Amino acid sequence: PEQQTFAFSEPQPATLMVAPVLWGSGSPILAYNAYLWLSLLLNGLVTLWLLKSLGHRTWLAGLGAIAMLLLPLVHDQIEVLQLIPLWGVLWSWEAARRLGDAPTPARGAAAGLALAMTFAMSLHHGLFAVILAAGPVLVLVRDWRKPRLYASGAVGIGVAALLILPLIL
Repeated sequence: PEQQTFAFSEPQPATLMVAPVLWGSGSPILAYNAYLWLSLLLNGLVTLWLLKSLGHRTWLAGLGAIAMLLLPLVHDQIEVLQLIPLWGVLWSWEAARRLGDAPTPARGAAAGLALAMTFAMSLHHGLFAVILAAGPVLVLVRDWRKPRLYASGAVGIGVAALLILPLIL
């Protein structure tokens, strides 16, 4: 909290998952590396999950996961912790696809949680994910004529809004 500054960093509450590493070891470097490795692992696993759920063969989904792990965006600026966790965006896409396939309030809530987790990892990723969501959602949601889709989508929007609002405020 400094006078006359906009911000030095954005809130990243997802980093709380490695707080026990910091508390136990006293080493911010160890906690940083734990978050880095966990984020990379989840990037690969969620990519694999998304591609397999879209019907791709395991070997092809595995190649996609490897490609995600090797993204230059992540490795060119590995010190910028906000750029590393991309799995929330991928989870949001998969949640939108599942919601579109069989809309239920639970799937709507899962989509809202996935979007909120994206914001918890990086406000920038969250904002860009929302802005750019139209393309993937139009492709991943196959039948827009389901009335339950809109009610379930409203649940998702409500869950996301409740979880994201404290970060934005």
